[in-house]
Amino acid sequence: MINCQFYLRSTGIYRMAEQLSDIGSRCNKFWFTACKISSAEEEILSLLTRSTNMILPFTSDTVKTLSQLFDSVQQHPHIQPVNYIDFLQEQNLVVMVSPFTTRGSLKDLIYQSHCLDRWEDKYTPHNKGISMAQIKCIGKRILMALLFLQNKGFPPHGHLHSGNIILDKQCSRLAGYENNLLGLPSKLQSVLKKRWKDVQDSIDSIGFGHLIFEMANGSELDTPHPQPRHISQLMDNPVKDILLFIFNEDDYPTLQEIHDHNFFADVADSAKPPKITLTSQMKALLKTVRTGKSLKVRRKSSVIQVNETQSSKSKKKPKSKPSSRRSSRASSPLLKMPTAPSTVLAPPPLAPPVGPPVPSTANIPPVTTSQSAVLGDIRKGMKLKKTVTKDKSAPRI
Repeated sequence: MINCQFYLRSTGIYRMAEQLSDIGSRCNKFWFTACKISSAEEEILSLLTRSTNMILPFTSDTVKTLSQLFDSVQQHPHIQPVNYIDFLQEQNLVVMVSPFTTRGSLKDLIYQSHCLDRWEDKYTPHNKGISMAQIKCIGKRILMALLFLQNKGFPPHGHLHSGNIILDKQCSRLAGYENNLLGLPSKLQSVLKKRWKDVQDSIDSIGFGHLIFEMANGSELDTPHPQPRHISQLMDNPVKDILLFIFNEDDYPTLQEIHDHNFFADVADSAKPPKITLTSQMKALLKTVRTGKSLKVRRKSSVIQVNETQSSKSKKKPKSKPSSRRSSRASSPLLKMPTAPSTVLAPPPLAPPVGPPVPSTANIPPVTTSQSAVLGDIRKGMKLKKTVTKDKSAPRI
């Protein structure tokens, strides 16, 4: 709560109304009601700890791209908007703001609970689902939203459940599509367990099958596939056919194949998907999450590739010089190369040795008469007197 108050005061965009109880299932997520400074309309502000599985860089550039991406996709009538997102880099927290609806989620409708109650208290299975018309209508709209995100290059949703279907008046909207971008673990992972890694391409089809079962039966499916005890609860319910179609042991159907199934034939498409254009930054962000390769690793690899190309070029440079093996082949008679007649040339005469440099006479002082006399005696070879040495080192007796 302190982090939330400090952040709201420092940004000056929202003001906090009150802190909510744990209305969701994530233990590292906190919820608040907040209003814009210039508006009295309440919104839901969530504070979430950064996931260790997040691939995207935790930077302001990522925040900017995500904001633009969310502003684009929320034009679809069946996608829940994300009005605001930001990163608290020093605290490793993610801030998100979404619209608040009094009807809550699809899970609140199924279990007849209030959306602001505690998660642990408000969802008690009562084995009574919603009407068939509601199942078909909500299911068709969610499929349209999933297909729209898929066509725009989004990775699989991976977090499809009734808590991420928001109800507003007569409209149902898909939420939670930001969870995969933030690297959050999926609720389905605990149900699928060992099958999780093998069904990534069909995870949304499986999640949609679990959603259909919960809407029809009033309780969550606790196994990867419906078991005979689950099917027996549906009896002659038309949902049984669509569930058997989705949970095919041989191959899961695509979202488009589920959309085209006869179960949804009498539900008209409520609205055409909007035409939006994604920027190159948005496409690069989605591709990063889709491929599972972080942007930082890409940058390092590009540096490595540049270094490798430079080193390869430096290695290729000596190859341009003729080697001794090539020169020997060039002089070999097998190559039939014309050669000049061999003549022995006399070496050029050696240059005379260079003597020491002649000292300059500019600074030599003039010679006096006495000095010239001494020098003259030395030149004439003046004989010195012979001296006799007396040895007095012998002892006296």
